[in-house]
Amino acid sequence: MRRAIPPNGKIHKDAKEAVQELVSEFIAFITSEASDKCKREKRETMTGDDLLWAMATLGFENYIEPLKLYLQKYREWCRRERMADAPASPVAAGGSHDGGSPSAGGARKRDRFLSVADISRIMRRAIPPNGKIHKDAKEGVQELVSEFIAFITSEASDKCKRAGDHDR
Repeated sequence: MRRAIPPNGKIHKDAKEAVQELVSEFIAFITSEASDKCKREKRETMTGDDLLWAMATLGFENYIEPLKLYLQKYREWCRRERMADAPASPVAAGGSHDGGSPSAGGARKRDRFLSVADISRIMRRAIPPNGKIHKDAKEGVQELVSEFIAFITSEASDKCKRAGDHDR
């Protein structure tokens, strides 16, 4: 959230809690739609492609291309990791410098609002007990959530700036 506001800007605790709740609902909403698709297709494992489909179905078209790019870079990084005897640097695949998975221009690991483990817990609540979530789906949702939060925070920051301009 801090990336999207001016250096002297502050984020109230209530705003952080509201964003946390919004993000949890957003993750569950998209995951539930993707899970329904997997059930109809009689598949247990949800993938990043299922999430892309769910986003298109639910009207989040603006997020699809950036997430496709992220998933492509993430999958390239995973292939390189599997092919190498020793772990390859994710930087070579367009990743972050902190040892995390590749970032397609989005937030680095330390800038993430929620960890993959937290995202996984939220997603698990929206799938059947025997359902599985592919790692690319978890990573993709983490990237999506980081960008979503940056967008919301930026919009709120702009509104605060406009309100401040009117006060003068």
